[in-house]
Amino acid sequence: KGRVPFAVALVMGVAGVCLAIFSVVVRSVGLKFCAAAAVGALNLLLFSVFIRPEIARINAFIFLQNVFHIGTHGASFYFFTDSAEQYRDGPHFSATFFVTTLGSVASVFGLFGIVSYNIFAKEWRYRYLLTVGSLAFMAVNCLSALVFLRFNLQLHIPDWLFMLASSAMQSVISQMTWMPCTVMLAQLCPRGLESTMYALMGGSMNLGMAVSNYAGAFLLQELGVNPRGADSEGAQFDNLWIAALISACGPCVPLFLVAKLIPDASQRDCLLEDGDRSSATVGSLFEQWYGTAVGAGGYDRVSGASSVNSGSATSVDLPESIIGKAA
Repeated sequence: KGRVPFAVALVMGVAGVCLAIFSVVVRSVGLKFCAAAAVGALNLLLFSVFIRPEIARINAFIFLQNVFHIGTHGASFYFFTDSAEQYRDGPHFSATFFVTTLGSVASVFGLFGIVSYNIFAKEWRYRYLLTVGSLAFMAVNCLSALVFLRFNLQLHIPDWLFMLASSAMQSVISQMTWMPCTVMLAQLCPRGLESTMYALMGGSMNLGMAVSNYAGAFLLQELGVNPRGADSEGAQFDNLWIAALISACGPCVPLFLVAKLIPDASQRDCLLEDGDRSSATVGSLFEQWYGTAVGAGGYDRVSGASSVNSGSATSVDLPESIIGKAA
């Protein structure tokens, strides 16, 4: 019953390897982005056709949220770490402070995010939690645009303090938004296919983040933000605040689909209620088109019952001749 999910995982793995090779061979950022978008579309198509609808819908929402969180980290690194000769008006952080110190602060406050989730948000319903979390995440990430515009200096807030505070808040909100996603992934794993389906959905999420990085590279190129650590490259950061705003607001775009893709359920509810809960494909378009129960042998997709029941005896109609001899 795990052959179809395994086949989907195999196809996506091959597509990912092809995308990696394509990225090495081709130099055009636009072509790389198009290739990544095609692989992302293939991922959504495979889930929509071969995987049961409950899983496919939630996977689509999480995948799209990751895609729309466009990555601008490469340009941000140069903005914060360029020397005075490279960018006169920059923060001039050391690489150690930017990577190690800010990363450590984010990790510590990520624990606060987990604790805050368990105290305040574990009883919230999925739709409400994802909506509130996405809006809060947007508001906190919009703070990055302020530092790129150097507006924080006008407020007499030093760069290091502004970044420590914003990194801490971003980490807390990010963890509070991430926790219900992990709960949903666990709830969406059919019995007997836990490792396969969790890995498949986790891979889909990672693919979404990869596509967002390709989209970020393309966006930065279109905005003329191409820092390379060269001297006097301050003009390269003129439009970085625009990219930061787009990246911050992007994850809110899939919220228009939250009513369609996310069930109106609490975090304690079972998300696999229709049909065979041990099947990853029941109700999928593939089964509807071919009339087969690929996910669970003997499953009747019309009546919603299984013809195989290991926990009880099964009645069998015998010919009358055999009944007569037995009598």
